[in-house]
Amino acid sequence: METDQDQDVPTGINATDPVADPRFPRIREYRPDEDDVEWPDGEPVDTAIDGIEEMLATAAIAGGWGSGWPSCNPAKSDLATVEVNDASGRVVARFPVRRKLARLLDLILDTCARRGYGFIANQCGAYNCRKIAGTNVTSNHARATAIDINWGRNPHKRPLTTNIPRWMVDLLERYLWKWGGRWSKPDAMHFEFDGTPADADAQTERAFRELGGDALARPVLRRGNTGEPVKEVQVMLGVPVTGVFDDATDAAVRVFQRANGLDPDGEVGPKTWAKLDEEMRDMNPDQDRKLNDLSGQTRPLEYGHHHGNSEDNQYGHVLSIRKEMRGFMSDMDARLGRIETAVAALKRP
Repeated sequence: METDQDQDVPTGINATDPVADPRFPRIREYRPDEDDVEWPDGEPVDTAIDGIEEMLATAAIAGGWGSGWPSCNPAKSDLATVEVNDASGRVVARFPVRRKLARLLDLILDTCARRGYGFIANQCGAYNCRKIAGTNVTSNHARATAIDINWGRNPHKRPLTTNIPRWMVDLLERYLWKWGGRWSKPDAMHFEFDGTPADADAQTERAFRELGGDALARPVLRRGNTGEPVKEVQVMLGVPVTGVFDDATDAAVRVFQRANGLDPDGEVGPKTWAKLDEEMRDMNPDQDRKLNDLSGQTRPLEYGHHHGNSEDNQYGHVLSIRKEMRGFMSDMDARLGRIETAVAALKRP
């Protein structure tokens, strides 16, 4: 039975420079002219709590990441850039972070891209030597321990407005990347690492074990299997995410295989994985914008917009639409099956 513990984890994965590690080719040296982006105007925080600045600064220094702004040391001399690529290999986003966090972030964002999330060039960033707007508090961006994703689609505002699906929030939070979308004034673009450098090492080894050093090397799955790869298939197909390859997952796999010209054997092997990846990657930013135009939306979409479908809250608008299409395909498949049966009966003497 498949599990999420199949791959050996090399000991001391953070003991060497991530830029020189061949298992992480999308990590490279930080280049300011290329990796810095034009940030949106910062939103001030509520500083009504007495002593909040001192508390935040003390907690951050105690966490082992340094004092940050205004010197921004040691972050600015300890950076590596994680690149995110689309299906064609084009770099669509860059995240300069602390070297201790680079491998962890690479594993997570690679998984997010494979599952279909579209990163928008020039709307993503990480290191930025600054304080929190309206305060004298060091921003965690100045420590290179925070990232912002697609700020045009995920603004810092009430009510929560985001195109980041729930599975992606869950994935990042699983490895201690706390989401700003949970704040009283949601900052949906923002994730920050909520741990020490030692925690970063532990979470990197955990992510390597669970997500895989080679993201494309995935097991053949069939009825009865369990683990993270099964959850990934269930997310892709829009069925309940249980981690168990059950009857509903088997049926959804067979429908997907028939619709894509594959042998409907219910097994998720290399050909089915490839088709699933192809479908998840096809929702690139340009297509997402076209979808917004067709639906009459001119601003970032909020969860629950699509025909009031409650499952938008779990999967986001793209997957809910795909789930509706798969329901239609399943219904058509059943109708064709009944027609074929009827035709075969008429041909019998």
